[in-house]
Amino acid sequence: MTEQVETAKAQTTESKICLICHKAVNASLLKCPDDGGDLVNTKQDRLVGQVFANRYRIQSIIGQGGMSTVYKAQHTYMDRVVAVKLLHPHLVSDPISVQRFQQEAKAAASLSHPNIITVFDFGVTEDGLAFLVMDYLEGPSLGDLLDRTGSVPADEAIDIFRQVLKGLAHAHRKGVVHRDLKPRNMVLAVDEDGTVQVKIVDFGIAKVIPQDGGESQHLTQTGEVFGSPIYMSPEQCSGLPLDLRSDIYSWGCVMYEVLTGVPPFLGKNAVETMSMHVNDPPPDFRQMAPNVVIPEELSSVVFGCLEKQQKKRYQTANAVLEALPSIGNYQPRATQTGTVAMKLSDMVQSTTSASGPAQGRSKTPRRTKKQTIRISTKTLATVFGVTLAFMIGLVAFFPFQTAEDPGSPLQKMIWQFEIWLADYCVVHQWPGMALSVLDKAVVDAKNLSGKNKRPNYEAMIVTLGRQADVLLATGDAAKQEDVIDEIVKLDRERWEGLANQILDDILEAQTYIKEIEQRGDSVQRHLSESRLNWAGSTRRIVEVARRLDATYAYGLEYELLVHSEDLLTKLFGRDFIGLADIKEQIADCLLNQDRVAEIGKRDLYGRIKEIRFTHDQEAHREATSDPKYIRAELHLGQWQRDRGEFDAAEKTLSEAIAHAEKCKEIGPDQLAEFYGSYGDLLKQINMVEKGEQLSKQASKLRDRVSEECTLNLKTHDFRTKH
Repeated sequence: MTEQVETAKAQTTESKICLICHKAVNASLLKCPDDGGDLVNTKQDRLVGQVFANRYRIQSIIGQGGMSTVYKAQHTYMDRVVAVKLLHPHLVSDPISVQRFQQEAKAAASLSHPNIITVFDFGVTEDGLAFLVMDYLEGPSLGDLLDRTGSVPADEAIDIFRQVLKGLAHAHRKGVVHRDLKPRNMVLAVDEDGTVQVKIVDFGIAKVIPQDGGESQHLTQTGEVFGSPIYMSPEQCSGLPLDLRSDIYSWGCVMYEVLTGVPPFLGKNAVETMSMHVNDPPPDFRQMAPNVVIPEELSSVVFGCLEKQQKKRYQTANAVLEALPSIGNYQPRATQTGTVAMKLSDMVQSTTSASGPAQGRSKTPRRTKKQTIRISTKTLATVFGVTLAFMIGLVAFFPFQTAEDPGSPLQKMIWQFEIWLADYCVVHQWPGMALSVLDKAVVDAKNLSGKNKRPNYEAMIVTLGRQADVLLATGDAAKQEDVIDEIVKLDRERWEGLANQILDDILEAQTYIKEIEQRGDSVQRHLSESRLNWAGSTRRIVEVARRLDATYAYGLEYELLVHSEDLLTKLFGRDFIGLADIKEQIADCLLNQDRVAEIGKRDLYGRIKEIRFTHDQEAHREATSDPKYIRAELHLGQWQRDRGEFDAAEKTLSEAIAHAEKCKEIGPDQLAEFYGSYGDLLKQINMVEKGEQLSKQASKLRDRVSEECTLNLKTHDFRTKH
């Protein structure tokens, strides 16, 4: 090659190519996961580690197809990560292949939409290698998500459907027909605000329809078939002329698979699958996924897209978009760990998306059958009865008592046995029996209570969590949603109960303080008494407040925090170190409620910095080496910047960066926040060049952390159970 090449160790990518769809898959697979096609091995790629076209350093192979190879690369001058698609060298001499490759560049470059991948460079090297450069998208494909989840709940799937249809409508308005819509050509990424953005990729066989209706080019001959057989329209399978309605049919196939976990048509081979597209009606949802709940209005949209005759289908992507039902506002739901449960962003983030070839799942139509029970109910009842009798006898001989959680020893032993038995049934693939056992365990968990009748929330949430897992495995989405809602309700009830207990104790302590003061005594002399021994309670209070924050109980959270602040100040003084954590949580609580003015009135961020500085001085420690003090500087500077106090913010943030750079306990991901905050400030005060430099430093640090995380994922053994 004549372009500049820097010596680097070439990497190898172990993968295979499907002879039918030409997709790169993992080398461990024997058949293509999409169409069952035979696979052939690929060879090492010498471009990896080299600089291509004088400006793109090739890092790794993302995927390979029949016409091209896609690489992950970095722009050597802009430090931007991109995807470089390179036409196979042996096709360069084929004018039709080159024209098709150029057609993809033109088709994609003519599109500009948030839900379509951006192509921003196309060229041919001096050696005649045709390439195009596009955005590098980090995130799993929709196919990867389906591999992990099997299907997507209807209310979450609609978010995906709307985004793809918006992008598809834009492409169709520009006269571009994709012709290869499938789950693996849609990439999902979670934005910083937690929303999931979907992008359509791979316009490799896209067709441009001119405005006058004539053919803009003759790159396809009559009878030629392009696309993935599982998602091809009847006219595409027959080699007939295509228009945008072919994409509507393919999208109907994708929607069907997203909702049920299986495609509508899947034969023993590609020919049989294509024949089914032409001749067979799509199977009813209940036939393919009897336990999945799909609203009737959504079902009619999917089957409206799957009409065999073009004139009977939806005629435009906008028409499909308008016909999609609205399933209300999807509110985040918190789990017992305080995280959001069953949200699309969680599903995407939990999906392992390696940069190499896809592992894929075996696409065999799953017709749900009743599980064969290999052990009789009578035998199971006998085993259960004998074990239960043994435990009762054990408790009778050893009448021990435990106080860790509510419930008598016998009640807890019965419940624990039921959980063990349910797990045993799951391991042996008896989900129906597991659900029966768990129904009994839920009742017993709810009956666990101590002398004060306090519910055993831990046991109840554990039991319901097991129940939700089994329901997920059986595809009963409706019941699973009900169980998750109950878990969320119990979790909020648990933390609200703890918060109210702490508030009662605080009020009792404040009443006791008044009694002490009324008799002229010193409160400090009584700090060792249990009612006033609050020095070590800060962490517990903040943790409970954070749980309340996760369940949106802001009113109770605020009451807990301000009463704690008043009590701790009275007991230990205004510079007590525990008050720094309390005030930080108060600031977060007020921000969540948009009560920004109160933060300023209370000077929360300024006081946090003062308290940490005083604490470090008293401990004979340099405050500028304390990561908590340095973060307090950062938060104060961010607050000053957002309030328009630019001079004060510039001083505070510059000092925070100087201290953070010297502190070994502040890692690169945290340091990126310091650079980003200061860079943003400098841009606001017209120091744009310096601000951009700091923003780039922040991006480099984030990329470094991301690369380390990716490397850890690649080397991690996911087969190990934790």
